Amino acid sequence: MKWAVAAGAICLLSGTASAAERHCQLQSYGEIDAAMQNGKIVAMARLNGKPVPMVVDTGAFGTMLFQSAAGRLGLTLRDTGMTAYGVGGSARVYSARVKEFALAGLSEPNADLAVTGSRIGDVVGVIGALFLMQADLEFDLPHGKIRFFKPVDCQGDEVVYWGQSYAEAPMTPMPNDEIIVRVQVNGKPIVAQLDSGASYSVMTLQGAQQAGVGREDPALKAEGEAKGIGSGSVRNYAERFDSFSFGDETIHNAELRVADLYGKDKERQIGELIATPVADQPQMLLGADFLRAHRVFIAREQHKIYVSYEGGPVFQPPEPTPVIAPSK
Repeated sequence: MKWAVAAGAICLLSGTASAAERHCQLQSYGEIDAAMQNGKIVAMARLNGKPVPMVVDTGAFGTMLFQSAAGRLGLTLRDTGMTAYGVGGSARVYSARVKEFALAGLSEPNADLAVTGSRIGDVVGVIGALFLMQADLEFDLPHGKIRFFKPVDCQGDEVVYWGQSYAEAPMTPMPNDEIIVRVQVNGKPIVAQLDSGASYSVMTLQGAQQAGVGREDPALKAEGEAKGIGSGSVRNYAERFDSFSFGDETIHNAELRVADLYGKDKERQIGELIATPVADQPQMLLGADFLRAHRVFIAREQHKIYVSYEGGPVFQPPEPTPVIAPSK
């Protein structure tokens, strides 16, 4: 899904002579009003002129509607023959055409949206990475904003325009716009995906083992179940790790969830009778709980992520909050 560039630019005031000589700027592509709703980052989009709440989900590839919501909106579904994989297993993927999809002043006429999965609360779908990652992306959840930028003549940390101390970590370029970053848990390198659609950060069993925590560790205590795109659910456990590090930022005695996130993700190859696990999954999802405690700038061309801690707990889920009102 593509959208037009918004007019205007925001000048970056870095305070260095070299930046001033280059006239470093962050051109604004648009801005989303976002709020936390029951642990999810929710924004109001418009489908065929009607305001609808959707989850901002960097962990999903495309913008997607839930199947029950598509039915309520009177959309006609077409079977794509494809399958989506996520937490809880797999789900059939359909397609529906809408006359217009609009968000933050950006619009797409005659948009073909994927339709799959089960409804989550009051939201009708998710806004995926294909939409979100067409420009540099800033999560400023402490101020209720998500912003899109194109840097012009900017270098390195000049994009951290809000003037606070920050940590940075390299981002691995991915063909499907997944935001993959290397963190450390208990001093061990962990491949994490920045997944704004996950309510809380969670380690896979393999990631926990990499950090020194086994499946039968007596310290693991059940915390409930996690659901995703599939119809099933997976039990998750809480475990305190000695440390979690994102670049130079370290959180000691960090309580993280641990779950067999992709244990139900199976696919059959042509000619095979036994379903095999889907490969190349991250060892950790860095979720909305991390984002709501930080200001985050995802610099696509630099392949870096910059974060500034804004206060409050990082890995504990927030209390439920009311649904945000539709924009006028």
